[in-house]
Amino acid sequence: SARVSSGPWLSLSFDRLDLGGERAFLERNLEYMGERVDALSYRLQGYLKKVSMQQKRRRQAGDDAVEDEKVQQPNALDMLLLTSQLNEHCGLVKGSAGQSVSKLRVVSEVQKE
Repeated sequence: SARVSSGPWLSLSFDRLDLGGERAFLERNLEYMGERVDALSYRLQGYLKKVSMQQKRRRQAGDDAVEDEKVQQPNALDMLLLTSQLNEHCGLVKGSAGQSVSKLRVVSEVQKE
């Protein structure tokens, strides 16, 4: 453990400036964010594809010839859960990245001296 001491009143540990653990934390949360974005995208693309196919059938057959079939929208609760999880991971990444930037600034200033 690297320590700088200049008397009994000052003891600074550089171990707290280690970014190794935060890197794994950031990577894991970025992976989770990617998974949530993929899940949202998959559900929305499926819905939009169904709507597009319905519109295409209506244009081909004439508006009156095709009976309006209800295209089921993605489950609102599922979408809310996914966006909430995505928001949570964004907040975790933001907080961790802010701490990492602060640590990098401290290390940069210490190296200048």
